[in-house]
Amino acid sequence: MAKTKKSVDQTRGAFLTVLIVISALSGLLSLVSSLGGNAAFMALGISLPAWYPIYLFLLNIASFVALYGVWMLKKWGVYVLATTFVLTLLNTMVFFSSQGFSLQLGLVIIDGLWFWAIYRKWSVFTD
Repeated sequence: MAKTKKSVDQTRGAFLTVLIVISALSGLLSLVSSLGGNAAFMALGISLPAWYPIYLFLLNIASFVALYGVWMLKKWGVYVLATTFVLTLLNTMVFFSSQGFSLQLGLVIIDGLWFWAIYRKWSVFTD
């Protein structure tokens, strides 16, 4: 009996698929928020530079590109995703340090879950 080739959905796995979908939905909310400028941050009493909404918008676009790459099981998607993780962590350290250690710790935990999910499936990712 011939071996059938597994579909991308079967090789991606449920956990990685759920992470991608949740991140895409979260990214949509963040994208809408970034289009509103600094108003949301000003309401929280956070003062940010005028260029910050543009930076946040571009970071969101890069995240969507990364999620697409990971969805298609491409290694470049993982590299772009890792870059956005680093930029987001640096961003929170610079602009949101007053919110304390918990925000950075939450990001590190989420990034760790991503690392674990991708590490388990790394053999199915292609160039």
